[in-house]
Amino acid sequence: EAQGDRPRMEDTHVAQLSFHKDKHVFGVFDGHAGDCAAKLLSTEIVGILRDQIMQRSGPQDSALGASLTSSFLEAEKRALAQPWDDGSSAILAVIDGDRLFVANAGDCRAIICGEGEPMPMSTDHDPTVPEERKRIEANNKRIESYEINGRSINRIRSLAMSRCIGDKSLKQYHDYDTDTWIPIDDCIIPDPEIKELLLTKQHKYLVIASDGLWATVTNEAVARRLDTLTEEEDPAEELQK
Repeated sequence: EAQGDRPRMEDTHVAQLSFHKDKHVFGVFDGHAGDCAAKLLSTEIVGILRDQIMQRSGPQDSALGASLTSSFLEAEKRALAQPWDDGSSAILAVIDGDRLFVANAGDCRAIICGEGEPMPMSTDHDPTVPEERKRIEANNKRIESYEINGRSINRIRSLAMSRCIGDKSLKQYHDYDTDTWIPIDDCIIPDPEIKELLLTKQHKYLVIASDGLWATVTNEAVARRLDTLTEEEDPAEELQK
């Protein structure tokens, strides 16, 4: 974690070995409009996921993927019930034996590095990604596009991503007559995309980071730097540099 130019740190992470039997979990949460949603995710998402896993039966792979999806939806429910209006990207990776599962909603990213080219394990949920654009346009909403310091930015309702946890005011409106929050549409959703991978000896590094890294360097640059590490160098510190 390294704070950038913002007045406060809005990113959090979680790393917990053996959170449920022999399963290990790692996640990064990139908060916006405040740090409350990111903090909620870092403190509660592992417990939510453990509960969801324990409630399911059936084939291991399908049950774990479904548990990850339902965990994001439960985290969304808890975030929208809060008095604050913060939001957060969320990416969560679970290693279960030789299987890797990655659930992502937003613009954090995970890649696998090792022999050969880096392998993306998530999709950046930019509003212009075809599947995301299709959902947004189905709700008759317009995507705003412009450049900041040479970087193309696409936004929907002022948000630079089409999936996230929280952001109540972008997803619901407050009915003051009944003092209730009512959903607006399905432009911005919390549902994660799930990717799976059978791990082998050629997979050396799993890199999970917010766009604080990915807006600066490419997947290929990350893989090249990791490939040249010495035993004395810490991977995370070197990527931060």
